[in-house]
Amino acid sequence: MSDELSDSRIGEGVHRVEYALNSLASLELCWNIYVDWNNWPKFHPAYGKLSWTKGIPWERGSTLSIEITQPIHINVEHIILKFVPMQRIAWIDHSGFVTVEQWVNFAPIPEGGTRVATWADIVGPPTIKDMLTLPLFKQFTKKWYNEFVSYCDGLAISARENSGAGDGDRTRDQRLGKP
Repeated sequence: MSDELSDSRIGEGVHRVEYALNSLASLELCWNIYVDWNNWPKFHPAYGKLSWTKGIPWERGSTLSIEITQPIHINVEHIILKFVPMQRIAWIDHSGFVTVEQWVNFAPIPEGGTRVATWADIVGPPTIKDMLTLPLFKQFTKKWYNEFVSYCDGLAISARENSGAGDGDRTRDQRLGKP
């Protein structure tokens, strides 16, 4: 997988979309940002309300109700299938229009950073509210994950700058010009 969003037809009416990209941020940072759904509106403007309506967040069978306000207004029920901390999450999305099974995998990069990879199988009509389903999903996925990684990268860079990484043995006060 690359930074290009690929898709393939895996059966009649079923499409798979795959996307992967690298973050400068650690696995721990990426994971913690991802699993705290309250962060999502901070980096992606498409959300109205996000609330867990069934079960304990991220446990198998729990449901996250999501209001997406753009590019179209749609309500989605995100039902958790799998949750392996610091590794992967899977869910089924029901929107009344389409059903999506999506998996997201997180892997540390040996040189530093995190590989974030997702794939989704999409079943449903060719259009949703007069928009083509597959391009709509691909656009949303690419934008969401690009913004997620950019947000994580920004936090990682800020943390490095605040810790004085690369300043050798100087203390924080010395870096700030204090005696």
